[in-house]
Amino acid sequence: MIRNNNSYRSFIINFLRILLGILFVMSGSIKLFDLKSFFLTIKSLIPFLSSYSNFIGVFVILSELFLGFMLLFQKKIRIAVSLLLAIVFIFICLLVYNILMGTAVGCNCFGFISGYYSLNTQLIIDIILLNNLIILYYLLNNRITIATLKSNKANWIVATIFYMLINFNLLQLAISGNEQKEKISENILPKISSVISRDKLNQKNTEVFFFISFNDFSCPLCYDSFISVSDSLNKINNNIAIIYLFEKTSMGYSLQQENRFKEWLKTVGIKKPAYAISDSLFRDITNKSCIIIFNKNNELVIKEIFPVDPLKQKIIYNYLNTN
Repeated sequence: MIRNNNSYRSFIINFLRILLGILFVMSGSIKLFDLKSFFLTIKSLIPFLSSYSNFIGVFVILSELFLGFMLLFQKKIRIAVSLLLAIVFIFICLLVYNILMGTAVGCNCFGFISGYYSLNTQLIIDIILLNNLIILYYLLNNRITIATLKSNKANWIVATIFYMLINFNLLQLAISGNEQKEKISENILPKISSVISRDKLNQKNTEVFFFISFNDFSCPLCYDSFISVSDSLNKINNNIAIIYLFEKTSMGYSLQQENRFKEWLKTVGIKKPAYAISDSLFRDITNKSCIIIFNKNNELVIKEIFPVDPLKQKIIYNYLNTN
């Protein structure tokens, strides 16, 4: 029985070690691919250290990669877990601070693949990570002997069930929080109408809005995906209205920039109406560049952040081509 308990402990340690190692290596790799966007995130999360945002960003990325590989290759695991605990805890503190301050910024904890999630959702995801790191750190403690496992078997079973329930409920909360954000997004049309006239648009069967922040174009995948979706939709001759809304600050907007903006629109082949909108409106609607589609009943039917994978691009194209 003692041997079996020790085997269970080793299995859990290895499972968490590999899982967390993969997650942190993946997180660091994605951020490394999209450096500029992550630097902007650091600057937004820690404005009082904005002059050091690049240095902090590089340090966080390299730390995640290095410590993640330490977990995968079983090198100084306790040290790696301790340092990752510190990093995640600091990010949780920063997220809580920005949530309390009402900051509209994406955490990008996992790069562009998490840019859509709200701060509340990303906070819950980080708490789940913290929970798993704590469990791994506890199991790695040499004071947890085989005899302890045997004598406290019932307690271990209760603790394991409690641990699984806590993480499951947190995950459910994160998912429900994101679903709530989708419901809120259905009320964005009045906000859009306060900026642009939609009188002519209401005669269309479908309305397509591109919400674009030039900050996201530091990610080549996002830019290429935007161009691909934009080009394909502009070839559709159906009764659809396409509007481009650009985050004003990301454009470095000024009277001089206005001409450059028009030249850029011409260069990428955008002939549909395009507007610069305030950062507050942009952040009320999305944390990242996206495409939002409403049907003739003003119901939100599609919302996809960039990059949009080819399969979803095809779904969007087919929907607009048949409606």
